[in-house]
Amino acid sequence: RPRRATGCSGHKAARARVTTKQIYRPNPKPDSPHALFVDELLDDPLLRLDDCGLEPALRAFRASIVAEAPNNVATATALLKLGNLLRDVAEGREYTLNKATDAHRRALSLVATALSKEHSATLAIRFALADTLLLLKDSKGARAQYQAVLAVQSKQFPPPKTIGRTKELLAKLAEA
Repeated sequence: RPRRATGCSGHKAARARVTTKQIYRPNPKPDSPHALFVDELLDDPLLRLDDCGLEPALRAFRASIVAEAPNNVATATALLKLGNLLRDVAEGREYTLNKATDAHRRALSLVATALSKEHSATLAIRFALADTLLLLKDSKGARAQYQAVLAVQSKQFPPPKTIGRTKELLAKLAEA
């Protein structure tokens, strides 16, 4: 007679069969609205991703956003870089500049809740948004962002090196 395995308490243990259906797999992390925003960009034929080789960069930004969730500062940084990239490859295409503006606005809303309005990341995002709005010929929107940046820069001691550029851009907008 073959010997049967017994458990710790002396009871006969049944051999368990484990199938792949029985193995616990946690639900994958749900995609954030910001990752879904990048998915929309990847699926958008009007962005012409193939023309400028943007697809790998967008996929990397998406992976960063998913990996860092719910870290709003890291997500905002990825969205800032994404917006800057779109702005830089837009070549004046209004549609692409609008998508860059969307990315910058998303980044700004994230840092507004995670950081102070005086934080350097907040100022960098406002400045990038203003630059993009300027390319869209939205001088009112650009002026508002530059003024918000200048208000913070004026209170800093010593003043940051970028204060001169902010003043210069505001002066140009006043002339226009």
